Amino acid sequence: MEFYQYVIAIVGSFFAGAINTLAGNGSVITLSLMTEMIGLPGNVANGTNRIGLFTQSAAGAFGFWQNGRLDFRRSWAFLVFTSIGAIIGAIVAVKVSNEQFLSVFRFLMVFMLFVILFKPERWLRQTDPNLNLSLGLVIPMFLALGFYGGFIQMGMGIFL
Repeated sequence: MEFYQYVIAIVGSFFAGAINTLAGNGSVITLSLMTEMIGLPGNVANGTNRIGLFTQSAAGAFGFWQNGRLDFRRSWAFLVFTSIGAIIGAIVAVKVSNEQFLSVFRFLMVFMLFVILFKPERWLRQTDPNLNLSLGLVIPMFLALGFYGGFIQMGMGIFL
């Protein structure tokens, strides 16, 4: 790699982390930098991206737990079914070719742009923390969310 590529990767990662913290979807930046600028295969870039996502998620979960905002008794179904879907999604991400992954990534990048831009006020509403969903809705919804997160993760916070 050339020196300028290191500089762009570091600066881009800083902005991606800030965007991820404030609004989500910073993975668009990091995946784009790794695949298009650095030239990593899509599935390698996707796996590399998970290191930062894991530490960010672990720190966030610990902070929520430490402040009494993470109730495992109430959220066990969300955690179990999201985890099962994520494992399946990660297995699929490893099995697809680089070209297939990049095709899906590019499509989802454009799709997520439209999701964010179309009626952006819907992403600013406060959610109801006391909302009780039936398991018949939770199971397929969180399996699908987990699959998506395990496969590519980009924009996962928006869907959640």
